[in-house]
Amino acid sequence: MVDDNGGVESMSGEYKKFIQGDFGLTATYWGFGVLVAGLFYVLNWFIPDHLKWLFLIGYIAYKALLLVAVGRAAEKYEGKKVWGYLAMLSIVFGIGSDLMALKSLINY
Repeated sequence: MVDDNGGVESMSGEYKKFIQGDFGLTATYWGFGVLVAGLFYVLNWFIPDHLKWLFLIGYIAYKALLLVAVGRAAEKYEGKKVWGYLAMLSIVFGIGSDLMALKSLINY
């Protein structure tokens, strides 16, 4: 449910803070983006080859949520707006790269 202020009323806690960009641009991009990407990269080593496509789909879904969170954090960012645009562009390129990797896994 979306409330009158455009927020999501049915969510609570840290997820709501994340998706609304309330952690700030720096923490959202570097913490939830770069550090979590590193965690996914390490976890990928332990995923059996026949399940990598499923793992990658989950990661792409996470990145789509991250794009929303970074976009909202960028709107609230009080510094130079170019940093918000570059952060979102970086995530879009990452999703594109992940989609190409998924395509190659499916065609394999």
